Amino acid sequence: MKMIFAELYQMELESDSQLQRAVLQTGDAEATAWAFAAGRAIGLPDELIIQDDEYSGDGGFIRGALATNSYVGINGISHAGFCVPRHNPYRPLPVYPSLAFWLQQ
Repeated sequence: MKMIFAELYQMELESDSQLQRAVLQTGDAEATAWAFAAGRAIGLPDELIIQDDEYSGDGGFIRGALATNSYVGINGISHAGFCVPRHNPYRPLPVYPSLAFWLQQ
């Protein structure tokens, strides 16, 4: 990550540029939230998407947080415009785990 941010700095982008926001929203937590949503979209059981012994034994806890829309990575993909964590009439996007699109725009 250090090299990525060094490269972004060299590009002299605006502090809130789309590229900078995309980089900030592509961490492990966001990838986990995305993968859970993808698994749900194709009909996999939650226990197959994230197994108990994964994530250093915290898989069950993380799976529960994702299933109740309380996992930190959901906020990242929400800020990227993929979804909203809860129904919001001012942001007409699908509610997680449904996503408006599957690739960062």
